[in-house]
Amino acid sequence: MILAETHTFGSQSSAWLSGLRIRKRKPVSPATMRSYESRVRRVLSIVGPNTLLDTFGNASLKVFVTEAATKSSNKRVVDLVGVIQQILKSATNESGDEIFPRKFNLRFADVPVVDKSKQKTPCFSAAQVELCIKQSRSEQEQVLYVLFAASGLRISEARSILVNSTDEKLTTWNESEATISVCDSMFSNARMDFLKTKSSRRTVNLHSRVNQVVTKFAARAKREPGSYLFQGREGGPLDENTVRLRLAKRIAGGAPHAFRRYRITHLRGARVLEEILRAEVGHGDRTMTDHYSHLADDAQARRPAVEQAGFGFSLEKVGHPAQPKTKPKPIVAKPDKRKEEAQRRSIAAATRAEEARRVALNVPKPVELSPL
Repeated sequence: MILAETHTFGSQSSAWLSGLRIRKRKPVSPATMRSYESRVRRVLSIVGPNTLLDTFGNASLKVFVTEAATKSSNKRVVDLVGVIQQILKSATNESGDEIFPRKFNLRFADVPVVDKSKQKTPCFSAAQVELCIKQSRSEQEQVLYVLFAASGLRISEARSILVNSTDEKLTTWNESEATISVCDSMFSNARMDFLKTKSSRRTVNLHSRVNQVVTKFAARAKREPGSYLFQGREGGPLDENTVRLRLAKRIAGGAPHAFRRYRITHLRGARVLEEILRAEVGHGDRTMTDHYSHLADDAQARRPAVEQAGFGFSLEKVGHPAQPKTKPKPIVAKPDKRKEEAQRRSIAAATRAEEARRVALNVPKPVELSPL
């Protein structure tokens, strides 16, 4: 017999997270795990870790939604409610049956409905892409933005790019083929053999002019085969926070994913086949026809469409990064030697006159007191 008193939100949320980390069916990426851990902390801060699962019903959910909504968006509240449901479902007996089955009345609890049309999904325009390139302070930053906008790569994929690597398990830029083979990604500063979806493992075609830009940069930056294309100070992968902070300075509220939306929007505007578009950006099949077609598996067959579509923005400023603004040096007046000499002579003459006056009046010379 399982005692309900042993199942609290604190203990069961830990058990749920532990199960996610080791599950083999639909494994969870480290980035997704970090997101779940953040949501659990938020749930526990409202519900309380000692609250029993058995006591949590529609009335409790309504109270939770009311409090969560004061500091969270509708999307965030819906995500937190989803975590609560998953925590409850994760409490099972030896037969795998749920101990605390719940069918929440979402209308009663006032769980908000997310309007996708009102969600923040920023998408850069061609002019904004060019502005980012123009304002960049280094060629590396410029080429990173070019690659974002001309390939639709995710930030975790772009940071993991190696130069002409022969390891087929690692993401690499192939100069001769003008492609990027996306095979793994970067989480924090560690490579992981994990991509967001199965479709993320792909070959991305680079437009010939974009490939030339990357080639020139790699040569000037002396990127050796097998090294990271975009590097930090010590030669390791470029730090994600650095990328995000610099981009936010170029465009207020800008984020790397806005480049990805720009790429998808551009390809659609160029009337590229949807199957080719999804294959290039790493989205999954939508229809049985897509499942039957193998065009997505043939990067060379997709190349003419990529070349014809182009990339939609100017490369004129690439290679000419903006110079950092320097503070004007304070103006220091040069010494006037003639004026200094005149002042010295005036002081000397005054000293001689005072000495002559003292002698004429027979005034004794002042006694200098020695310091104690």
